This record gives sequence, C-alpha cells and structure tokens, in this order.
Amino acid sequence: MPTCSQCKFYKPKDAKMGECTNVGIPVPPDNDTARCPARMFVPK
Repeated sequence: MPTCSQCKFYKPKDAKMGECTNVGIPVPPDNDTARCPARMFVPK
C-alpha cells in the first residue's frame, strides 16, 4: 500500500515527520494511505 511520502500533498519537514499540505496537519512519512487524514491521496 502507498504511504503519505508518496503523495503529492506530502511536504517533508524532517526524517520523522512531514505535513499534509492539503489539510495542513503533521503526518509521518510512513503513514499508510488508508489512514490518510484528508482521504485525498494523489500519487506524485
């Protein structure tokens, strides 16, 4: 399954955390897209 780090809305902040620019909340890069906070995963 894809992860947040593979989404076009993911912006890395450091090795352990990034931001979902679609909703503006912090997310880990290895977060499974089934747990996507916005339910808007779009591949890069």
